[in-house]
Amino acid sequence: MKKWKKLSSLLLAFVMVLTMAMPVMAAAPSGNFGDKAGTITIKNAEKDRTYNLYKIFDLSYAGEGDSLTVAYRISDAWVNFFTGDNEKYIVDNNNDAKTLATVTVEVDGREVTKYINLTDDNVAQFAQDALEYATKVTPDKTETPAAAGDLTVTGLELGTYLVYPQGATDIVNPYGSICSLDSTTPNVDVVIKAEYPTVDKKIDGDTDTDDETTGKVENNTASIGSKVPYIVDGNVPDMTGYNYYYYILEDTLSAGLTFNNDVEVTIGGKALTKVDTPNQDITQNGETFTVTQDGQNIRIDLLNFIQYQDRAGAAIEVKYSATVNSNAVVGNDANTNTIHLKYSNDPSQTWNGTTPPPTIPDPEDVEGQSPDITTNTYVIALQLNKVDASGNDLTGAKFSISGTKQNVVVVNGHYYEADAAGTWYRLKDGTYTETAPTDLTKDKYEAKEDGTYQMYKEVTEIDKEYNGQEGKFEAEGWVDANGVLTFKGLGNGTYTINELVAPNGYNLLTDPITVTVSFDVANKKWTATKDGIALPDTAFTETAANGATFNVFEFDVVNQSGSLLPSTGGIGTTIFYVVGAVLVIGAGILLVTKKRMSVR
Repeated sequence: MKKWKKLSSLLLAFVMVLTMAMPVMAAAPSGNFGDKAGTITIKNAEKDRTYNLYKIFDLSYAGEGDSLTVAYRISDAWVNFFTGDNEKYIVDNNNDAKTLATVTVEVDGREVTKYINLTDDNVAQFAQDALEYATKVTPDKTETPAAAGDLTVTGLELGTYLVYPQGATDIVNPYGSICSLDSTTPNVDVVIKAEYPTVDKKIDGDTDTDDETTGKVENNTASIGSKVPYIVDGNVPDMTGYNYYYYILEDTLSAGLTFNNDVEVTIGGKALTKVDTPNQDITQNGETFTVTQDGQNIRIDLLNFIQYQDRAGAAIEVKYSATVNSNAVVGNDANTNTIHLKYSNDPSQTWNGTTPPPTIPDPEDVEGQSPDITTNTYVIALQLNKVDASGNDLTGAKFSISGTKQNVVVVNGHYYEADAAGTWYRLKDGTYTETAPTDLTKDKYEAKEDGTYQMYKEVTEIDKEYNGQEGKFEAEGWVDANGVLTFKGLGNGTYTINELVAPNGYNLLTDPITVTVSFDVANKKWTATKDGIALPDTAFTETAANGATFNVFEFDVVNQSGSLLPSTGGIGTTIFYVVGAVLVIGAGILLVTKKRMSVR
């Protein structure tokens, strides 16, 4: 009703235009009904938006200046509008001597002059009835601009037009929707600001347990295995002129998000019921909805939507969630979730009441579509480089990572395991090779006491998920042949890394490593600290694993090698100490003996 009140002032102004004397603008020749001499320019028309033009009244004119006269006639398509309940808008008398616009009406095969009866009391209702009627007839002109900007419609007959943006739920500026083309102003501009059915989608930060954001947000962070909750908000559109209406949500999840099929829908706070097999009679489904899935594409149909016509403006809320999986994009690129609304925008497509339209139509047949709305979920990884004091790569180390949230962590890496059927040899420097030792190289290989060699097999862990428990998670992994271990799929939080196995010949780390990662939502940038010290931007690097390229926070973990301790078993160096002592004592005795002989 609000938009009709807005429109009432416009229609009153229109009546004034019809009744007021025309000022002298320029000389004009006489013109008959149907003359095509006018244009309407729709200012700031939207790309791919359909605009319908309806001519309510035809116009003829004669003379010019003060002698200019005009005559109006109801357009053929609008004759039936002024019958039945709407005949009150065309009356025989001049409404108690008030100046009303005259119009030619055909009665019993002859043309008579009547008056357009629009007053303060009925103009709002007239506007509502006229717009509802307009949606049921064929427009005189239909234009769909391929680009945004001014749209000029040419070749128009003189008369009074209603300009209606197809599918609009509310004309914000109704004063531009009705305009008159006459002999003095055959070219006019209209400015139409209309609202169309749309939806808004956000991540529900209040129920997102894996992220510190609150409220409804466009971006968040999460770890693999975490649930991302979504809220889609909309409103019941004004469906005036329709006798059935489609309302379809189409959602596309990126590969790193798994739909949980937990959709909830409410309209005006009242919950709708999900059905798997809707009734083909659209009137028999009740307040229900369906959910269908095709890979990463999700579709939600609100069935028999026309039943909510009397709830125009009521809030529509749709909730569901997705879980971050091991295909998640890592780094500054987002795991996206995009949605738009498909809706009916052609009220001339009507249902005759006997053959119902499809309960769930082909979306290609539903022409109205809202802009895409996208949310972003960001995931990060930590890359640990095991090195010695000189910066050389070390292998043979095993680490664990733990956090304080319910989570799943993915470890990317590989290690070597003793196996008689293996094809790898272990070298004394802690690395592995498939090249067999020779007489010249055997001193570089680790050998058993019997002189044979232990064989190893390569064990690869790529995207292996470790399920956590409430309040804590933990994962373990070995560094690869290059001394690298990647913990992939982390979100905001603090992580503790412990060394479980040190490389041969190196001391085990005694203190854990504490790494904290956080995401700047506004700037879409990750930052991290290691043991309380900020990692530089150069620590945020690009790496590749399993055919994918992603960003990680990279840092070195140094192991120190200790010196050999003396052995307590066997002679060792004792023999040298004994021999040395004997020699010293012998030298002393010899010296004393010589002195005594010298005295004698």
